[in-house]
Amino acid sequence: MRERAVPVSLWKNAGQATPDAVFESVLWASAGGDIDSLARLLVLDAEAQTKAEAIFTKLPPAMRQELVNPERLIALLTAKDVPLGSAEILMQSTPDGSSTDTKIAAQLVDTEGKSKEVHLALRADGDTWRLVVPGGVVDRYAAMLQTPPVVAAGGK
Repeated sequence: MRERAVPVSLWKNAGQATPDAVFESVLWASAGGDIDSLARLLVLDAEAQTKAEAIFTKLPPAMRQELVNPERLIALLTAKDVPLGSAEILMQSTPDGSSTDTKIAAQLVDTEGKSKEVHLALRADGDTWRLVVPGGVVDRYAAMLQTPPVVAAGGK
């Protein structure tokens, strides 16, 4: 997925063997609404885990039962956060020569052509890589959950 924008129709489950592969797999799982697969591709840092657990415990019982755990809640919110247009990795770096941490800058474009640049951290765990969800992202998701939906003019 490097050096060219890849449309949503070509996103695939590329596995977890490399940071690029995990990035594409996260996009694929998000686009397809495959929350279980997406949850396995994510790892919450310590701060994010604590915050996600706090949000999860405040959900209505039926929603907690459906989601099962805080990780699936974050996966669901992550899927909603991925625009369904195209994606392109702009840059990848390995801080301090680490073999277990990688940073990716990517451009995500929605179906209307609006783009956003995202900066992601990925971490190796043995032979697999996972996308790191930091506490700040969980804060943003918590704010989304508290914001009442906007009703279109004339809507109910």
